[in-house]
Amino acid sequence: MIVLSLLFALTVQQADSVVPEDSLDATPTIAETPRLNYPLDLLQNGRQGRVIVEFVLDTAGHAEKGSIRVVASANHGFNLSAKAYVRDAVFTPPVFHGRKVRSRVRYPVEFRLHGGS
Repeated sequence: MIVLSLLFALTVQQADSVVPEDSLDATPTIAETPRLNYPLDLLQNGRQGRVIVEFVLDTAGHAEKGSIRVVASANHGFNLSAKAYVRDAVFTPPVFHGRKVRSRVRYPVEFRLHGGS
């Protein structure tokens, strides 16, 4: 009975664990791209930039809501839009040794103006 409980506890721990992105079989990519909302004031002022967003990607390819955070930003005015973009995106599920897993990943969100430099 104790062995069975220990096996169950280990299985639950493994199911809840988060695999580092660099350990995955392949880097997750965007499968469904949501609309990126460009902050109006930054658009009007011709601002461009990149926001690096870190989050836990679940086994279905969705960012876990409470895990989304900005780790680098060209302008803090882009941050809310970048986090919303990641929240609404669908990624290919993270895979480790052929099995879908949860993974902490970083994703760059680019804010670029068409025809801009």
